[in-house]
Amino acid sequence: MVGYTTNNIVTVPLMSPGGELFGVMQVLNKRNAPFSEHDVNLIETMAAHIAVAIETARLHEEARLATIVRFVGNISHDVKNMVTPTMTGAETLGMVAEDCFARFDQCMSRNAEAEEVCATISEIRELCPEMIEMIMEGCEAVQQRMAEISAAVKGIVSKPNFEETDLVSIGRRVGAMLKPLAQKKGLSLEIQGEALPAMVDGKMIYNAVYNLIFNAIDACREGDSITFSFQSDGDILMECADTGPGMPENVKARLFTDEAVSTKPMGTGLGTRIVKNVIDAHGGTVSVESESGVGTTIRCRIPVHRSDSGGSS
Repeated sequence: MVGYTTNNIVTVPLMSPGGELFGVMQVLNKRNAPFSEHDVNLIETMAAHIAVAIETARLHEEARLATIVRFVGNISHDVKNMVTPTMTGAETLGMVAEDCFARFDQCMSRNAEAEEVCATISEIRELCPEMIEMIMEGCEAVQQRMAEISAAVKGIVSKPNFEETDLVSIGRRVGAMLKPLAQKKGLSLEIQGEALPAMVDGKMIYNAVYNLIFNAIDACREGDSITFSFQSDGDILMECADTGPGMPENVKARLFTDEAVSTKPMGTGLGTRIVKNVIDAHGGTVSVESESGVGTTIRCRIPVHRSDSGGSS
């Protein structure tokens, strides 16, 4: 017991703008007189303002959490995609190594000439540095994305960092990462374009290019080809063209929206939304052409001159 005595009290509801009761506000013990009707009206007005402030804060927090959840979901999708070619590269290196070692053992068992012995390990000698570099880059990319997840959990979602970056070098890095995956499916993958510097967020562009090529590899069949090109026609044009099966109209219509769907059994449609978010952040546009049995071409156009808000000037 605190010994506090309530002499008079006014209780008014706290209502959301939608009319939902979520609490009450109480004022106790007016000095020297009971609460008047004017007092009650004033308290009700104060309660209405307080309710709006609380509801606004709640909505702001929900929006912040939604941004974090969406950001983490996008990163998780990217991490899954990044791990796939890294695993493919490790498997390829393992198979080549096993074959080379078997031939090496055969040579040694019959006392083969030194030249023949060296020839048995030439393939792995050539492949090993490339595969290790690809695996290390894949692991580094995953580590970076996981660090972004850690930051997002703390409420820090990084904003785009625009700096002059060679887009074609980004494309070739992605191409080197995904080429073993394409070869495993019997596809050809080509990156086209000359050095093309632009003011972009390199990490974001990497993720967009990665998702476009990864999705094309996933959609294509053995014998198909994928070409990713970089051009400049006043704006920056990035184009991913494949000779795959094409898209159904319902999938194409929703491709770069929040209602994007995937035709894969375990697909989420997140990849195309990630691409759209990246291009939006650069003030650009995305379009798609797709014909059944002919293939799909996705074009991303980014303005060379960007306003502070991210749009073209």
